[in-house]
Amino acid sequence: MIKPMMNRIIAFFLALFVSIQPVYALDGKKDWSNDPSFHPFLYSQEDNQLIINFEFKNVNPVSGDQASINLPVEYMEFKDTTEEYIYAYQKDSNESTDEVLGKVKIDNGEAIITFIDSDLDYIDYKGQFTVEGSFRNQNNASSSVIWYMNDLTTEELELPQNNNEDHSSEQTGPKNNGKAESEDSEIIEDENSQNEELDSSVNNKEDESSDLSNETSNSSVTNVDNQEEDSQEIEKDEAENSNTNGNNEKEDSINLLADEASVKYQTHVQTYGWQSTVSDGATSGTSGQAKRLEGIKINLGDTGYSGGIQYRTHVQTYGWQGWKQNGELSGTTGQAKRLEAIQIKLTGELANHYDIYYRTHVQKFGWLGWAKNGESSGTSSYAYRMEAIQIVLVKKGGVAPGDTSNTYKTQLVTYQTHVQTYGWQSTVSDGATSGTSGQAKRLEGIKINLGDTGYSGGIQYRTHVQTYGWQDWKQNGTVSGTSGQAKRLEAIQIKLTGDVANYYDVYYRVHVQTYGWLGWVKNGDKAGTEGMAKRTEAIQIQIRKKGDTSIKTSNGYLGTDRIGSLKYSVNSSSYGWQSEKTNGATAGTTGQSKAINGIKISIDNNSGNLYSGTVNYKVNFSHSGWTDIYSSGQEVTSTNPMLAIQVSLTGEMNKYCDIYYRTHLAHLGWLGWAMNGQSAGNSSKSGNQVEAIEIKIVPKGTVVGSNSGYYREYASDLEQTANEINNSLGRDLRAAFNYSKSITYSRYEPADNNAYGSANYASYGFSRHRGNCYVMAAVFTYLARDLGYDAHQVGGYQGSYNTPHSWVEINMNGTIYVFDPDFEKELGRNGYMFTYGTSGTLKYHSYSRMN
Repeated sequence: MIKPMMNRIIAFFLALFVSIQPVYALDGKKDWSNDPSFHPFLYSQEDNQLIINFEFKNVNPVSGDQASINLPVEYMEFKDTTEEYIYAYQKDSNESTDEVLGKVKIDNGEAIITFIDSDLDYIDYKGQFTVEGSFRNQNNASSSVIWYMNDLTTEELELPQNNNEDHSSEQTGPKNNGKAESEDSEIIEDENSQNEELDSSVNNKEDESSDLSNETSNSSVTNVDNQEEDSQEIEKDEAENSNTNGNNEKEDSINLLADEASVKYQTHVQTYGWQSTVSDGATSGTSGQAKRLEGIKINLGDTGYSGGIQYRTHVQTYGWQGWKQNGELSGTTGQAKRLEAIQIKLTGELANHYDIYYRTHVQKFGWLGWAKNGESSGTSSYAYRMEAIQIVLVKKGGVAPGDTSNTYKTQLVTYQTHVQTYGWQSTVSDGATSGTSGQAKRLEGIKINLGDTGYSGGIQYRTHVQTYGWQDWKQNGTVSGTSGQAKRLEAIQIKLTGDVANYYDVYYRVHVQTYGWLGWVKNGDKAGTEGMAKRTEAIQIQIRKKGDTSIKTSNGYLGTDRIGSLKYSVNSSSYGWQSEKTNGATAGTTGQSKAINGIKISIDNNSGNLYSGTVNYKVNFSHSGWTDIYSSGQEVTSTNPMLAIQVSLTGEMNKYCDIYYRTHLAHLGWLGWAMNGQSAGNSSKSGNQVEAIEIKIVPKGTVVGSNSGYYREYASDLEQTANEINNSLGRDLRAAFNYSKSITYSRYEPADNNAYGSANYASYGFSRHRGNCYVMAAVFTYLARDLGYDAHQVGGYQGSYNTPHSWVEINMNGTIYVFDPDFEKELGRNGYMFTYGTSGTLKYHSYSRMN
């Protein structure tokens, strides 16, 4: 107990020292071995094989940097090796890439990694490599121990049990438990003796060769009398490796041949190496052990016909390899690469007389259905391993050995998106949603890959990115968009290339801010928005065969190029109808006192993939009021000048666009921008004629200008303010008087003479709500006028001291009444509605009206 404890104490202080003082390699490059940003871990342990991964946190090493990982030399023996490449794997899906992150070698019990330049970001990828060792011959009290990979990281190492048994006859494959030989039995070192035993069970003939690759015409022959015995043997073999497929098909339903034709095959299995040769529907490989097939050899017995057998495999990283034949190796050995799918076919005259059937046992899916004559069996684009295979010859037209559906699984298209806050999400496929909805998170980047369609070609895509616009076309897993720049994707185009484009269509749709899911588009059409500052939030992509009409395309793109051409023209006094103007141009005149007395507006959207809908408008003419609604270029005219206008959209135009417009009024100039049916201009109370107009159609949400100050009920700001205040007071004269009286009194502020002007006094009082008697009188004058009274501000003097003073006169049915809010405020006497000379009021003299 003391020694392990001391080791841990030393390791602790060493880790503490490393965290304080970084270690650098002798050549000046950094040593990451014990840096907290470098994280090694045990990905999996399979017998004597350790698969080790490593990741970096928020940093990237540079070329020449190194890191070492301690191997569990106390429990295992490792041979020194030369450097081998380390390939990059995606962190989220563990899918391998062709990118190399560095090299690794085993040296004196350490895995020493040297990093090299890579275009990949270590933040998104991890390195993975395999170490082979052998456990020491010792008794293990426990099933696992702690493995110190470096000073900061530990893992649990599983130990083999029953190591106290005799190891002198230990073999590399699974143990033979005394049962009849099957696909899961050990590889017998003397293959000649094995073949003799196999042949004796058939017809007591010796094989002329024990090597599968040399078997041609002398392979074993099965006769009719032994068919039942062979079938029972296969049933026994398969019972030991049973795994039910989607149809719960029993493996004892394999239909074996009853004549001389025979197929033999041998697989290379992870950990175990080459297994024994099996034939005619027997299982080669394993099930339930999570062991990948890595290579295969297939050969034929003497069929009596010319021709042979060809086969090719889909291999991890490499994809479909070239065709092999007659016992040649397809796949790999010593590279830890899984087989994922296989195609097998007969050639020559033999193909006219026999069908070849085969099925595979695949990770997660189990046994798939029976494929035949060159069809694909297994998977691609899932990164799933083949674990076992069965192959059988059937006479042409004979019954298949089992269910022939569900033979091959492939993801026709896979894709991955970079999402705001979350980063790269997990890869999804074939119509699944990548991204989010309801979280207001933008897509920032995307990678798309085409699965195995059976045709040459690829997939291309480009994105419309905030600020940058449309980027260049990318293809086959390259990033389109950005990451780390906080730029939203706004639209995307996707298309197939090469031969595959003749047989398949690519469909896609996006979820967009404000609008949700838009419609499906296909084959390079735009999906999303453009010019609307809207983020895409999610995407779905599907590949369908040509002629498949199950997906209906619809409105999947919103953009400025879908807006039709806006045109408008005005009829100006003296000039008549002017030439047509387009989006935002000025129609009419300014500075010439020429009123508009007619207008027509239209949208040309009858061609191409443009938004449907029309433009409606109605006009307020002086003396005649508002007209009915006009649309689509209809002329609306009057002999009177235009005072105001309302413009709106219908249909898709209304759903996806805004229409802005503003007017230029006589004496007032340009008002603010009205939109979508608001009144732009002024009322008859103001009475200023419209002399010019500008109109724009933009994608919904686009801001043209301030949507305020676009309509005036009154000619001046004072009148507008008085109207708004009276509305808040209930439009009552006494309430207006009290409002004026409530102004905070301040003598001499801003002045106390008629020359300052009633309008200036009123503006001062409305904006500051403080001032002298002139301010109070001016505010009340404008409030009373808004209520319809004939009110005038008066300035003069009061009392024998000739004090400057101001009050209000209102003519009511020929009688002049005095309203003095300051008198009532300061003296507390009635100042509301009395005649000159009334007892108890001020002595007013030397006065005159100010307005």
